[in-house]
Amino acid sequence: MFQILHCESLIMRRPKPTEAYRKKLMNEGNRLYDKGDDMGLISKMDEVLATFPDDPEAIDIKAEALMDTGQFELAIPCIEKMKETSPPSNKPFIMTALALKLLNRSDDAMEEVLAGLEMFPQDIELLCVAAKTLVDLGRGDEATAYSMKAISLKPRNVDLWLLKASNEMESEMMEEAYGSLDKALELDPRSVPALKAYADLCCMDGDELGQKRYLEMALDIAPDDEEIIMEKAFTDYILGHYGSALNGLRRVSDDDSSPRLRKLLVDCMVAVHDLKGALKECDDILSSHPEEAGIWERKGDVLAIMGRHQEAEQCFDRSIAIDPDSFSSFHDYALSVFKSMQMGKAAPLLEKALEEEPGHPDLLCYLADVYALLGDHASCIKTCDRFLSERDDAEMRIIKARALINDGMPQEALDELEQVLEEHADDAFVLNMAGEALSSLGRKEEAAARYHEAISFFPESVDALSGLGDLTGDADWYHKALEACDILIAEAEEDPSFTLFRKSDVLRKLGQEDEARKAEEAAEEVINRMHDDEPPAP
Repeated sequence: MFQILHCESLIMRRPKPTEAYRKKLMNEGNRLYDKGDDMGLISKMDEVLATFPDDPEAIDIKAEALMDTGQFELAIPCIEKMKETSPPSNKPFIMTALALKLLNRSDDAMEEVLAGLEMFPQDIELLCVAAKTLVDLGRGDEATAYSMKAISLKPRNVDLWLLKASNEMESEMMEEAYGSLDKALELDPRSVPALKAYADLCCMDGDELGQKRYLEMALDIAPDDEEIIMEKAFTDYILGHYGSALNGLRRVSDDDSSPRLRKLLVDCMVAVHDLKGALKECDDILSSHPEEAGIWERKGDVLAIMGRHQEAEQCFDRSIAIDPDSFSSFHDYALSVFKSMQMGKAAPLLEKALEEEPGHPDLLCYLADVYALLGDHASCIKTCDRFLSERDDAEMRIIKARALINDGMPQEALDELEQVLEEHADDAFVLNMAGEALSSLGRKEEAAARYHEAISFFPESVDALSGLGDLTGDADWYHKALEACDILIAEAEEDPSFTLFRKSDVLRKLGQEDEARKAEEAAEEVINRMHDDEPPAP
């Protein structure tokens, strides 16, 4: 009995929580907030709430910290508690709606906003959140109605017109968005956000010249705004105004500029043929940002354009090591290897890039070419079918037909070529291949007819002339093929190597082996000379 009374006495003498104790905990929380330690701040607020369970300030701070750390499910009951412990306000409704939206529960978020508007029907912030939430739900017309209600309360508020325009842009209500931005600029012609939004809208509408005009207007007001400078430079780049883009970027680019801005600078240098400058810029960026995968990729691009493929591949390797999921790095790496004629290495790189973009048309075209050059006809045909399953394309059908002929399937090749000829009846190259397929099938008269059609459209059709020689055994057709080769070689402005190789084939059919070798040597000399020359700009 004495022990029980003694314990009761101790309980009665235990000090009650004081405001000083609360203040101490809150000060410790403030220090954690200043350090950016959100998790520590949450823990400290839990200490406060263990003793002062209805403390409105601690509940508010904890709710915001939970939101900041992405703990939205835990934040919602904490925010609901705010409604019970704090004076009525729009804040808990807005916070709960935001948490629900971030949890992909926009329908529930809209219900929360509507509950808030029942209490505060004229609250502009709630009206704006309602409009934004309705946009997320794909209900653009209703969103506009809430935006207009907010604007009716403050009709000269530029930010409200901008929010309305933003919602309309997201809902692809282009005409309405133009009207909202016109009103915003009518209220404040020097509003940089409105001018930038107008430029974005022009971009969405495919009006690059309009985009450039509004960005220039924004730059007149905010000449040092890096984001606007970058957007204008990119627009100039798209329009082919490379010099203008480069000049703008050089005005603001320095060692402290973002890698993104400097990467665009590199692109502009490449576009104006300043490859050495572009390479130096890449090296300067990488000296301070060695883990920028995009810059390693861009350096690889520049080196590949310069024909320095081995160095380019080392850069692509580095880029992929930093960012293993980089589609563009695999894409550019594969193309560099392709251009350096390392076909065995190009195939797996292209396949890897296609894992990220399975239907990418350019990659499939390159891959089909790679397999064709490797002599892997089955893989070439399969790649062509992957492409053609998504879209019809005459060029891909031609590549497939060549692989089918080489793989001993002339009838299947002819089926592909006939489909192409339905749209391109005057294509001498396709007619030649059709003649070749028909010849393989033993249908000599039809093959000869196709060859004659090809010659009627293109008198210097070497393949048709040579093919007729094969069909008839008449050497005169081979001599006519040689005359056609000489005409094509004389007319070739840059690269006659392909025709020289074809000439060597015809010469061999005539038994002129020495002349055939001379034609091949001439072709190889042309290729070597072109390889040594500075490559063209992309």
